[in-house]
Amino acid sequence: MHFGLKPKTIILVGQPNAGKTTLFNSLTGGNFRTGNYPGITVDYFVGQLNQKYGKTDWRIIDSPGLNSLNAKSEDERVTVSCLANHPEFGIPDLIVSVLDSSQLARQLYLLKQLQEANFNIVVAVTMTDILAQKHLQVDFATLSKEFKLKFIPINARLDKGTNELVAAIKSNLNEIENPLEPKIPNEYSKEYILSTFKQLSLIEKEVLKPLSNINQVNKKLNLVSNANPTTRKIDKILLHPFLGGVFFVLIMGFLFTSIFWMAEPVMDLIDSIFGVSANFVTSHLEESLFRDLIVDGVITGIGSVLIFVPQIVILFFLMGVLEDSGYLSRAAVIIDYPLKKLGLSGRSFVPMLSGFACAIPGMLAAKSILNYKERMLTIFIMPLMSCSARLPVYALLLTFITPKNKPWIGGIGLMLLYSASIFFGSVAAGIAGKFIRKKDVSVFTLELPAYRFPVWKLIFRSTFNNSKSYLTKAGIPILIISLFMWAFTYFPGAPDNIPKDAQLDRIEYSYASQVSKFIEPVFHPIGGDWRVGVSLISAFAAREVFVSSLALVFHITDENEDSLQNSLLKSMENAKIESTGEKLFTFSSVIGLMIFFAVALQCLTTVVVSRKETGSWLIPVLQVVCFTVSAYFLTVLAVQGLRFLGLS
Repeated sequence: MHFGLKPKTIILVGQPNAGKTTLFNSLTGGNFRTGNYPGITVDYFVGQLNQKYGKTDWRIIDSPGLNSLNAKSEDERVTVSCLANHPEFGIPDLIVSVLDSSQLARQLYLLKQLQEANFNIVVAVTMTDILAQKHLQVDFATLSKEFKLKFIPINARLDKGTNELVAAIKSNLNEIENPLEPKIPNEYSKEYILSTFKQLSLIEKEVLKPLSNINQVNKKLNLVSNANPTTRKIDKILLHPFLGGVFFVLIMGFLFTSIFWMAEPVMDLIDSIFGVSANFVTSHLEESLFRDLIVDGVITGIGSVLIFVPQIVILFFLMGVLEDSGYLSRAAVIIDYPLKKLGLSGRSFVPMLSGFACAIPGMLAAKSILNYKERMLTIFIMPLMSCSARLPVYALLLTFITPKNKPWIGGIGLMLLYSASIFFGSVAAGIAGKFIRKKDVSVFTLELPAYRFPVWKLIFRSTFNNSKSYLTKAGIPILIISLFMWAFTYFPGAPDNIPKDAQLDRIEYSYASQVSKFIEPVFHPIGGDWRVGVSLISAFAAREVFVSSLALVFHITDENEDSLQNSLLKSMENAKIESTGEKLFTFSSVIGLMIFFAVALQCLTTVVVSRKETGSWLIPVLQVVCFTVSAYFLTVLAVQGLRFLGLS
């Protein structure tokens, strides 16, 4: 039952890539939160209507993509459950069915099922610009008469038609007080499916009309292609068996090189701000425990990580451009063939791309993979994808070995690290695939969207939301761990009988020093000492903390330097191993550290999510043990091998 004061629930429903999420972003204006379906680790978005459309109490839900009410994957089952009777929101007041007009018959199949299930429906028709490129248009009057529903053409990317859609929703909600109880069949017979598609194909031919009055109507109606001529011409190059791979490498190379040279000015500005802040506090507060806490624990700890936020923002922005332009789908096609050799497919590439931001959404995205073996392998290798948490570590270490006047070298190094993550993941999938019994056959099919100019407003909004999510998720843990690391490196301090002529005495006699020196022999083969050891150990709580831990271990306060980063880099350059007098950070040891971070599983949250997604502790335990042990031995091999070659 729905009462007068209860917010109206509107669910956006559509097939994958129909434009549903773009419409959701346009309607909510970014005013949404992530929800989690009770009892299942599948996320959806819940938002409020943007106030520019008027004040309402509507609750708008962006559900996972759905091909049919006969759900096959867990994502689809969540959507069907939401439609039947959401455990929190109840029966939806209205369904906005989002249809891709360039694939009308297939999209109408879901709409017909929704209508037969007694749902209250308004239809939003997308991709009319793609249809126009095929010289076709939809006869909405005939379509509305056929289904007895309101069909509203929209272009949510440009906010066109959304006012008309909101007006249609308001009109519908005013007409219908209480929605009917939905009647969703458990399964659809083959006879139903065949007859329905036959009927919908006839409707498609009836409602698709040529844009101009030409006398070749039948010919026009039969030429419904999945791609416009321009897209087909571009794909001849970008999907070419040889040239496609070349352009893939070039595009990815440009992306990662840009992360370095585009971010440098902003990074210098942030670095200076935190450096000035540290100097200000140092000069205006008397030497005390409180001053050390603020300067070393808070400013240095947080500043040494936030300096890399510009690179993370640029990564999200450029990935958004590639996705909105339609290229990332082509990248999945290009990489499908080599992935098949490892028991995966191009379908795994999309979750793997999500893993470049964070392994957790990558694991959740793997639910869309119906093949059991492929899904388990994708989840297994996800921690090997170079997530954004690794970027601050990579950026610091690459900056250390990259000439100041040649930032493009750092960009190439970053691209190699990201490529290495795919390589390590592929090797891990190839080995693990031998132990997972194959249960079904995977067939990779993917709708390739037409190439389009990115809508910058949507790109900026997506970049802002992703960056905000990263800072929200990482900020508090980094602050807590930075404060813990400060205390760990500050207390108990040097004994009274030891002269305290430098703050470094505190670190030398700290708890961190005592623990790390005990296990220091473990770090000698990778070219490290107790200082590297304590930073690596802290990184198992959050990878980004490695940078702030180094800053605390080397007591970077920026008292005599022009920036925090320069202070840290100079301390790293001058650091020596006490027992041998050799340099602590060399080309070989830095390469080794990057390999360790590329392979080791240093995220406890990822382990928990892996347990939920696989249904047991077997795969998470294997991930922690196999990846971390492999990381150590690969690091030893790299460091000792480079030293043997004279590249120490």
